[in-house]
Amino acid sequence: MNVLVGRQPILDHKRNIYGYELLFRSGKDNFYSCDDPNEASLTVIGTTIFHIGLKNLVGKKKAFFNFTRDLLRDEFSEMLPKNKAVIEILEDIINDDEVIAICKKLSEKGYSLALDDVLDYSRCEHVIDYIDYVKVDWILVGAKNRKDIADKLKDTKIKLVAEKIETNEDFEMAKKEGYDLFQGYFFKKPQIFSTTVLPSGSLVGLELLQETNKANFNIEDARNIIKREPSLAFNLLKFINSAALALVESISSLDQALILLGTAKIRRWVIALVVTNACSKNPALIRQSVERARMCELMGDLFGISNKSESLFLLGLLSLAEGLMNQPLETILGNLNIDKEIEETLLNKETELTPVINIVKAVENGDWDAIENLLNARNISKDDFSEVVQQVMIWSSQTKIS
Repeated sequence: MNVLVGRQPILDHKRNIYGYELLFRSGKDNFYSCDDPNEASLTVIGTTIFHIGLKNLVGKKKAFFNFTRDLLRDEFSEMLPKNKAVIEILEDIINDDEVIAICKKLSEKGYSLALDDVLDYSRCEHVIDYIDYVKVDWILVGAKNRKDIADKLKDTKIKLVAEKIETNEDFEMAKKEGYDLFQGYFFKKPQIFSTTVLPSGSLVGLELLQETNKANFNIEDARNIIKREPSLAFNLLKFINSAALALVESISSLDQALILLGTAKIRRWVIALVVTNACSKNPALIRQSVERARMCELMGDLFGISNKSESLFLLGLLSLAEGLMNQPLETILGNLNIDKEIEETLLNKETELTPVINIVKAVENGDWDAIENLLNARNISKDDFSEVVQQVMIWSSQTKIS
């Protein structure tokens, strides 16, 4: 399935790109069509983080994301990197005590904030100490108010953004009145970005959503659900490797990824993922991927590396990623901060994990000569090997895989 996000540049006085506003788009006709602003904003965040990649969309520039009151309250800002993201507070949000407190907290955490579609200075008054950008609707504001806003903010740290600039005359007037940044159709209509994604099975995604919202939610239960759905694992690894988390260590297991996230971030990840994922899937390849992961996990004991069972599960799961994601393996791995040994094994470099994935592939291909050679090389009995294969078959028949 294709997912879309619009990108409109924000320029400085010299028409150099300062940043981009990322926008919800429901089709390549370049328009907004969504009844639920929460869903629209979450879709942009999810599509950017999980699928296209923030770096691919904005490079080293700033990224402006629209936030509703609900998303502010539920701290979905935590999914975004502080050094690149600007939290844009939508025009229908009243700056009451709750919003003021949220702005203060976000500012103290190091996030940049913007007020969207400002029409008069009064909207800035109670949050002026916490915001970094004021975006003025050039079409609706009126000449008196737009100059009043500029005059009252000229000695502050706040950058003034003139949006909906549609003519060169608008641009020159905005510069003259003290505006710092500019956005609008005069410069460029939003550019549509599209990517093909591997969707999660809707039932598994909803099950995970239900599980993570339980009062007694624990990470082990989440891991067991994720293990049944490769796309959830792929997206978890992509999210945890995003700049928002400033991760330095590589990932060798789903447990490690989930523990590093913690329960609050897991809940936000799941909500955003369920919103952005569709219901279509490749059930045969998904089942093969999960069965391969389980067999790799169990084979670790036979090959004397039972201490790497979680790495082996992840290896098996990712070994069919190219077919599932319809992308080159190198591209997929470039977005995942997985353990070096797993990555090298997937790229056909010889590692301690290589014999395990080789025998699993031989089982799938019915290559009994290769199986016998691998077993003899490690002095593994055929009975022990057959027992593991049988365990996987029983497990697969009893496990609900999307």
